[in-house]
Amino acid sequence: MGYFSVAAVPDVAGLRSQEACFYRYCDTAGLRPLATFSDQGPEPRPGFTRLVRFLERAKPGITVALTCLERLGGSPLEIAGRLLEIETLGARLHAIDDDLADPLTALLVAGSARKPAVRQDKARQQLQQKAMQAHGLGKPPFGYRIGPDSRFAVVPEEATMVQLIYRLYLQERMGLRLIAGHLNERGLTTRRGARWSVVTVRDILRNPVYQGTYSRFGVLVSGSHPPLVSRETFRRAQERRKAATPERQPAVEVHFALSGLVYCGYCGSRMVGATRRQAWLRKDRTQVRAVYRYYRCGSRVNQSVCGYHTHRADDLEAAVAGDVAAYLAGPEAATAARFHLARARALRDGLLARVKDALAGRMEGDALRQVAGELLSTARAAERAAAHPTPSRPEPPGDAGLPPWLGASPGAQRAVLQGLVQRVVVFDDHWETEVRDPLEHNQP
Repeated sequence: MGYFSVAAVPDVAGLRSQEACFYRYCDTAGLRPLATFSDQGPEPRPGFTRLVRFLERAKPGITVALTCLERLGGSPLEIAGRLLEIETLGARLHAIDDDLADPLTALLVAGSARKPAVRQDKARQQLQQKAMQAHGLGKPPFGYRIGPDSRFAVVPEEATMVQLIYRLYLQERMGLRLIAGHLNERGLTTRRGARWSVVTVRDILRNPVYQGTYSRFGVLVSGSHPPLVSRETFRRAQERRKAATPERQPAVEVHFALSGLVYCGYCGSRMVGATRRQAWLRKDRTQVRAVYRYYRCGSRVNQSVCGYHTHRADDLEAAVAGDVAAYLAGPEAATAARFHLARARALRDGLLARVKDALAGRMEGDALRQVAGELLSTARAAERAAAHPTPSRPEPPGDAGLPPWLGASPGAQRAVLQGLVQRVVVFDDHWETEVRDPLEHNQP
């Protein structure tokens, strides 16, 4: 199959040139042309849509040929999205002029942050030279500012808080959460005026800058600036931290479909996903292990404020899915179609977010292909349901957990809820779901 596209309308000569290249390629490679599709001008691309519909009905193994990857779109994001659309339908894409063994990997390498490697290496060398002179680079740590000589100088009021943290940790034997709570109760804040948390306290206790050691870009310079604590104090803090760190168990991936969307109804802070593992013996002496997921108030965990408010993740996710279904689905077939289209849009938006991660070098091509297969298969099923809507409402969640319309894989379930839910405010005895409609609020 061939796909041709031109940016200008009309550009018959450009399409004919690509068509001639396609037929020469088929003749040379011994391939039988099945069909050709073309687009002229910017988005949308009805020709590509017809190509996708053809592949959905065809058997796997078809080769889709085009002159170069740029025929798929004007940006790496558009090209990668359409390339994945073709691959996940069991077809193979071949760029005739580029002759790439793996077009997706080549695109990710070319479009990622790794591309200007020479320029980055030169910039890094320059920064290392400054670091060797103990020049402050970037934002100075809490307790310091950049002085006239480009080195760290002490900020007295912040330095006092740093010393207080070390004293509470070593002399008062307080834990990180208690220290954060102590500082917050006294009205002391971070440089940005925010509350102290477990993370900000931990970062101060483990940063060697406070013993007078400068560390940047692999360069260590001792005695480069005034210390806020002695080397002995810093060493004792590290020993206590190491002794208090439990031995790490093998990581088990746990999914939270509402991650970043759940807020505590009492303090307004985000609720974070957490797990609790239990093991017990049955009467027959066999051991049983279970993992429980739940959302808990982040300010309680990190800042020692608010109460211990939690909600079981399975129950909350199923209930929110029911709220989404009730909002978007109705008794009319047209409303049912809109519900399915909203699901599909949320899934495709989720895939674009993953493609952006891959182009930035934060995800490998194989992992992106796996995610794309999960999200696009569920999105296509939703689009087929929208094309043939029925007046019946989607099945509500039951005892088995999340409803079928969310998709089978955790990745698809998370993408749908992330795309259709604005926020969830949780109280001890009820919750409030704010649903968003991507067909209204996220137009391309």
